[in-house]
Amino acid sequence: SALHERAVALMKSVAVFDLGEREHGNADEAVAMVRAGGAFCQARGRDALIAEINKLAQGRFIDRDLYLMVIRADDSVFLAHGNNPRTLGMGPNSRDLDGKRFVQEMTETARRKGEGWIEYKWAHPVTNEVLTKATFVQRVGDIVVACGIYR
Repeated sequence: SALHERAVALMKSVAVFDLGEREHGNADEAVAMVRAGGAFCQARGRDALIAEINKLAQGRFIDRDLYLMVIRADDSVFLAHGNNPRTLGMGPNSRDLDGKRFVQEMTETARRKGEGWIEYKWAHPVTNEVLTKATFVQRVGDIVVACGIYR
């Protein structure tokens, strides 16, 4: 889609600036973004959070390579994704490069523990390099709010 091509072009143009470590969000920043998303949801409602995240780069929940995702807790379906709108409506059968059902693992962790970290193998959207991605998840009512970092 044109939107996806624009997003990739933007990421590639940003990637040429060598910002060192500051180019990438860290674990503390991912947790803080999830907490901010949860607070926004409690203040403004689930639909407002979903709409804000689905604004992609125009939304408030995007910072360098950090963005929020919202997954329905009962069936692991993506309701919002700050980077890839093609995932909306998908999720339960999504597998990483090792075959792990990582989205289901996210919702199971959030349902069982309330919050936690999940790791999976993922190709970086710009470089296609296979990296370990770690995603922090938090349950907020009937949804799971998530933010991932590259290890």
